[in-house]
Amino acid sequence: MNLMLRPHHGLCIHNFVGKGYSEAFTANMKTVIARLAQEDPFFTLAKGEDVLCAACPHNKTECESAAKVRKFDGEVLRLCGLQPGDTLKWSEFAALVDSRILAAGEFSTVCASCEWYQTCQAIVKHE
Repeated sequence: MNLMLRPHHGLCIHNFVGKGYSEAFTANMKTVIARLAQEDPFFTLAKGEDVLCAACPHNKTECESAAKVRKFDGEVLRLCGLQPGDTLKWSEFAALVDSRILAAGEFSTVCASCEWYQTCQAIVKHE
């Protein structure tokens, strides 16, 4: 099975502290994070919904925040020098997110308009 992840979910996974939109979403997030940590799989950068969106209560027939999250995805792709459909190992992607977004001070460029920004900003500040 080919794992699909939205580009901005690299940041969500990095900053995840066990909170989420619902219990089902949080449980799915923990499962995906555990798989990424244990297997370091190859995955494909999704252009739309992914394995995390599947359990999101805001993903009805389509994402209720589609325009906003497409912007997040676009910024991550731009900063990391990647394209939708690119396939790479999770560890490679996590390293790009860390070096080109977090360590480069670009976190707010990507995530400032996200409802979880304050929670994640506290994590990023303490690293």
